[in-house]
Amino acid sequence: MFGHTHIPLKQFPRFFPVITSLMIVHTICYLMLLFQSGTLSEGALVVQYGAVEGWRIQEGDWWRVLTAIFLHTSVFSYLLGCFFLYILGPQLEWLLGRLFFLLIYVLSGMISFVIIYITGMEGIYFGSLGAVYGIFGVYLYLFIRKAIHPQFGLAVLVLTILNLIIDYPLTGVYFISVLAGFLLALVFLQFRRPDSET
Repeated sequence: MFGHTHIPLKQFPRFFPVITSLMIVHTICYLMLLFQSGTLSEGALVVQYGAVEGWRIQEGDWWRVLTAIFLHTSVFSYLLGCFFLYILGPQLEWLLGRLFFLLIYVLSGMISFVIIYITGMEGIYFGSLGAVYGIFGVYLYLFIRKAIHPQFGLAVLVLTILNLIIDYPLTGVYFISVLAGFLLALVFLQFRRPDSET
């Protein structure tokens, strides 16, 4: 399951270009916020770089539901997002193909922010948790289809439930991201061929 961890780091980008690119984007965005952390308040800074704020979406800033995925103001949030990408992402990039994996990651993250806006939650929102929950959703689909080891699938299920509880009051939002990953996997795997380069 984690055979990619034996690949030399210098070879990793060649085998998993999407994972590598996403981690680079996360890193660049984190460093930009880190180096400017003293210039503005945290809220103003992340909003400037594309965080989600309800009234801004209402005025047409829909691009924020994409950019917010890559913003982190804490090293823990940044490292956790990259950790899940590195540990859980490569298997899915190989199984789904580069394009389908990228779509699941991005769409799951975007959906979480769309739900936040639709439900009228106040505040400033950003981070990759919605995208990570989308990855969990894919693995849960594979678990139900008995396409992965049952113990690993059960571990993902428990991890998902625990994190959904911890992430209250956004539990419902992230549950929809899990569902999005699940349903997108169901759809995309119908079109994915083993020899496809999609």
